[in-house]
Amino acid sequence: MVLEAQLQQAALLKKVVEAMKDLCKDVNFDCSEKGIQAPAAGGPPLNTPWGSGKFNALHGFHFSRGRGLAVDQGSSADPYTYTIYMHVRFSHVNGWRKIISSRGWGYNGLYVNDRLQISPDADIECYEPIIPKMWYRIVLSRDSTGLVRLYLNGYLCSAGKPEESGGYTLNPHSVFFFHGDGTKKQASGDVKALKIYNRTLTSSEVREA
Repeated sequence: MVLEAQLQQAALLKKVVEAMKDLCKDVNFDCSEKGIQAPAAGGPPLNTPWGSGKFNALHGFHFSRGRGLAVDQGSSADPYTYTIYMHVRFSHVNGWRKIISSRGWGYNGLYVNDRLQISPDADIECYEPIIPKMWYRIVLSRDSTGLVRLYLNGYLCSAGKPEESGGYTLNPHSVFFFHGDGTKKQASGDVKALKIYNRTLTSSEVREA
């Protein structure tokens, strides 16, 4: 069962989600023609600390440069085993634009720079070009051994065990989307779905997500 919120203005997004008190293991926000959806069991606070974006019934939530999203997944998240899914398109793809990060990662994170890459220093990257204004399904996951995987449109495109940022262990109270640290270019675009799982999805589950 899905609790659905019809949003006419992006400013209502924060108020609706903050009204949900309970946390759940698999966090799921869907932005579609039906609005923003979250699990009926409840959802974590979803914030726009850098300024609100705009909601469009056709294209989902629009995030401008420097105006990303932050999620506090609380005690429901496993810092060592997780999967993050997004259905997104970008207005610009050049110049190291951070799209996933967490407190304690510093300048590390998942970037788009004409393609997907884990931080500027790690050798984990997808070689398929990312094209502006085209929709992509992007997945970042970590398993209990520290193996980080990148999926693009349902298919594994890169994997490795990064040493920086504690091997990309997640701070469940501070998960950031589409916001950089100010030293690099900022991401902008539209997102139709954000999902955070408290486990590592299998390859077949990623293809079906």
